[in-house]
Amino acid sequence: MIKVNGSNCKFIRILILLYLIAVSTGTARDLNKEIDLSGVWLFEIGDDLNYAKPGYDDSRWSKVSVPSPWENEGFPGYDGYGWYRIKITIPKHLQNKLIYLKLGQIDDVDRTYFNGHLLGGNGDFPPHYQTAYDKNRLYEVPAGFINYGKQNVITVRVYDYHHRGGIVYGDIGIYSRDDVLNLLAGFKRYVEI
Repeated sequence: MIKVNGSNCKFIRILILLYLIAVSTGTARDLNKEIDLSGVWLFEIGDDLNYAKPGYDDSRWSKVSVPSPWENEGFPGYDGYGWYRIKITIPKHLQNKLIYLKLGQIDDVDRTYFNGHLLGGNGDFPPHYQTAYDKNRLYEVPAGFINYGKQNVITVRVYDYHHRGGIVYGDIGIYSRDDVLNLLAGFKRYVEI
């Protein structure tokens, strides 16, 4: 263990504060891709909030490729609500990391769920419709929502007003970033302030 005297202590606290500011204002560039979620997802047209429940029976849903407009996946000309679902496992070794879900661009509006918990969304559903087709979706997944080493369900409710719809473009996946609080806890073991 390194002992730090009073003058060095102030310097170290300033360094820690600067590090915290840098990490908390991090961008998507700071994220590490852990799981690629592009590929086959389940899809259903219509709107039922029960679809967000992890135990919902989706065995009769269609299979679609993500990212891709749903018009290219067997639903030509469809405008309205559609739901996506995928089941994944988050490895236990990611428990000390901050976890993010990146969904690229969704045309037009979304609400995104993780194991039935709302993560967030962009745009507004009718009757106060507002598109967010050009926004990149990136949602932090709270650790309390995650079943590490077990099955997790991601569900995305989408509304498309016209033209193409769905999870249409971008890098889709689970990303991680070091949890600064865990890093600081480890740092305190080596420096006595």
